[in-house]
Amino acid sequence: MITGTKDECLCTLKEGHLLTISPGGTREALFSDETYKILWGKRKGFAQIAIDAKVPIIPMFTQNVREGYRTAGKTGILKKLYESIRWPVVFIYGGWPVKWRTYIGEPIPYDPDITVEELAK
Repeated sequence: MITGTKDECLCTLKEGHLLTISPGGTREALFSDETYKILWGKRKGFAQIAIDAKVPIIPMFTQNVREGYRTAGKTGILKKLYESIRWPVVFIYGGWPVKWRTYIGEPIPYDPDITVEELAK
């Protein structure tokens, strides 16, 4: 996993490679829970990159990730600390043998007339 810039992501797609983007990023990985609540906030960069690269978005979801790995220390103070310095300050534990299943949805095709907001939604 890397933290790629928008330009790096765009270049990767324009070269014809597949790219996985997690719109919720580290925030969602650390502070979401076993209910799989989406924590994207106002993030729409993934949609802008898809529009700029003129590529479809293929939605994906992996079931049971939260059952295999957990994060301890999801307090309001640690979340505020993360929001201010952007360093993950939680303890990750797990690696339990649970069955993961990844669902791959139908591609959302590139549409030159769609807005970033519409695509992100």
